[in-house]
Amino acid sequence: MRAIVNQINGLNHDGSPGHGTPAVFGMNFQAVSVGQKLAHDNGNGTCPQSTHTGMPGGYVDGAEPRPEVLAFGLQKTDEALGDMIQALKAARHL
Repeated sequence: MRAIVNQINGLNHDGSPGHGTPAVFGMNFQAVSVGQKLAHDNGNGTCPQSTHTGMPGGYVDGAEPRPEVLAFGLQKTDEALGDMIQALKAARHL
């Protein structure tokens, strides 16, 4: 996501000086897909940054509460989209 914001600001993806803002951005969000596929997050404890170790993931229908891992992925995706929209507005591209 940071790479896209850098490009919106006319920089290269890594933040180094660029050649203007691209007309098309290429990216996708994997957080929701992974949150739907995991039975639980960080089950073996190998990711010390995880705030959801052992919490349930997986897909549920709309009538049930979202598992915490999926809810976290949706929250982070929403925040990233908000950051990109703010960057586009600040750069007067929106």
